Amino acid sequence: MVPDLTAQSSPELQTWRAGVLNKLLIVVAVAALPAILLTIREAVYNPWQWPAALTFTAFYLVVATLAAFRRLNFHLRAWGLLAVGYAAGALSFARGGLAGDGRLFFLALPMIALIMVGIRSGLSAAIASTIAYAIFTLTAHAGWMAAWLVRTDNTLLLMDWMIGGVVFTLALTALIALQWEFARFQRAVSAEKVRLYETAEKLRVFNENILHSMEEGVLLEDATGR
Repeated sequence: MVPDLTAQSSPELQTWRAGVLNKLLIVVAVAALPAILLTIREAVYNPWQWPAALTFTAFYLVVATLAAFRRLNFHLRAWGLLAVGYAAGALSFARGGLAGDGRLFFLALPMIALIMVGIRSGLSAAIASTIAYAIFTLTAHAGWMAAWLVRTDNTLLLMDWMIGGVVFTLALTALIALQWEFARFQRAVSAEKVRLYETAEKLRVFNENILHSMEEGVLLEDATGR
């Protein structure tokens, strides 16, 4: 039987997603460890950074737990990773502003949601990223972000944030559109493969019936008296 990959929740697709999620969580857990250690080291020399360091450490422990317990529900693990990602991205954005890594989180997470959960979830995540950027733009314009920033060379000018927002939105839209079109192409190819398989299966059954009829005809002729 040919796997039906045309459905968003087909068993084959869910199995693939589960395998990818397992690998993704391990990669994130390994790659984030040096950053967590550096954040803790920074907090040792600057005690006022301990709240952020402890918060990032808590996020890391959640990801490590999701990576270790593979028998947990798939959607719980996937949405847990996305939730931690958005929380870490928001904290990074608040501390780093335009010079930080927050925008990278908000760009990557919609793509992860689209691939790991589905198209609607990816679009919802993209909207959430755009809203989050808009909120941080308002906090920067109001001057509230100045008290949060770790890097003092960040700009808080509204025009700079608006320009950055346009670039961010364009990049996010392009990434989502490309992935969406690629998903549509995959579904079209899968549907064509299923159609060809069904046609080949009908031909196989038709040929078997012909052969079976021919064999019955030979046996009948032999039985009548040759």
